[in-house]
This record gives sequence, C-alpha cells and structure tokens, in this order.
Amino acid sequence: MGAAAAAGQPFQLRAGHRRPQRAGDGVGEVQWTRLVEHRLSATPAPVVRADPVGKAAEAVRRLGGVCGSFLVHLDVDVLDTNDVPLANFPHSAGLSLGELAGALDVFCGSDACAGLVLTEVDPDHDPDGTLLPQLIDVVATALAPRGQRPPATRSTAPVT
Repeated sequence: MGAAAAAGQPFQLRAGHRRPQRAGDGVGEVQWTRLVEHRLSATPAPVVRADPVGKAAEAVRRLGGVCGSFLVHLDVDVLDTNDVPLANFPHSAGLSLGELAGALDVFCGSDACAGLVLTEVDPDHDPDGTLLPQLIDVVATALAPRGQRPPATRSTAPVT
C-alpha cells in the first residue's frame, strides 16, 4: 500500500505513475518534487478515506500497467493516532483500522502482490494491549488465502 507521512499528512504512494494527483493539502512542494522525480504518485488520506477499497483497486490497476508484481509497505503512521496510537508520528488525519482493512484486502488479494512489510509499530503505545492484536488481525486477514480466516493467535484464541 506504500504508505508514508509527509508534512503531517499520511499518503499512499503508487509506483509508476508519472504525474502525481495534486491534492494541495498536507504535501508540500518538496514532497511533490520528490514524488515526480521518482515517478511516484500520492493519494492523500482524506481521498483514501472516502473510498479505501476503490482507491486501492485503482492503485492495483495502475500498478498492473507498469509492473508484474508489487510489495505492500504498510507504515502504521498511515493510521489515525486518535484511534490507533501505535505509530511514532502522531496525527489525526490518518485512516481507521476498518479503512486500512478494506484497502489491504484489495492490495493483498491481488495476484500481483508479492508480499507485505509492516513498519513503525510501537507496542509501547498500546498500554492495555488491545490495539496490537487488532492490527495483527487486520494484517493476517488480508494475507490469508481468499475466503479463509487466519488461525487464531494467542490474543484471539479461547483461553482454557
């Protein structure tokens, strides 16, 4: 899903698109210049939030036109820290876990998805231990073969 944070605004990066979609909110000229130089495009979080599944499907279609496979880079800085404070970069413009789940299901469900890298998770920001298992469930569900639930983890398995 290639997610990153710039100027306090998380955004989704997609390789191979020559002209970034210009959003004007949260991404400065330096970031846009870098995106263009590296042939990347960005979709600001508010646009992704409006239709996470649709925007992910659009990105997968674009990637299909420029590469045979892609790697999903999930930086938890893309999540809204008011709801999921697992990142080191606090902001309130990110995605909810549900929005992330919808987008990840599309990315990881693609035959072109070669893998997923999860970064910037800070378990110290989950003092009661409830958020990390939720994130793990979202990622495991996205990576599970279509139509199958992932096996229970210690946090979701019944306690005997």
